[in-house]
Amino acid sequence: MTINMVPEEIFGPIDSIFDWGKVVVEEPVTHTFTKGGSTIEVSTSKVYVLGDNGEKLQIYFEVAELNIFGINGIWPIGTTEYEQSRKNIEGFQICYPNK
Repeated sequence: MTINMVPEEIFGPIDSIFDWGKVVVEEPVTHTFTKGGSTIEVSTSKVYVLGDNGEKLQIYFEVAELNIFGINGIWPIGTTEYEQSRKNIEGFQICYPNK
């Protein structure tokens, strides 16, 4: 039996020094969708930390404890409200006040 010991993520605890030199921001990719007869363009970039063996690690940060004021679902761009369901949700957005 082989066990894969390659990490898939990196975690930045609060009050720690994060090595921003290992962060990679890929070139932006533009996506388009149509809504109400208009074509909308959205550009996004993949961001990750390059691991010791060249692997792309997802980044997670611990933040100070605060009351949040909203959690919203994230669906693929262009998904109508009627089409939004647990089957096609991609993630969540947490509204977190910045002091």
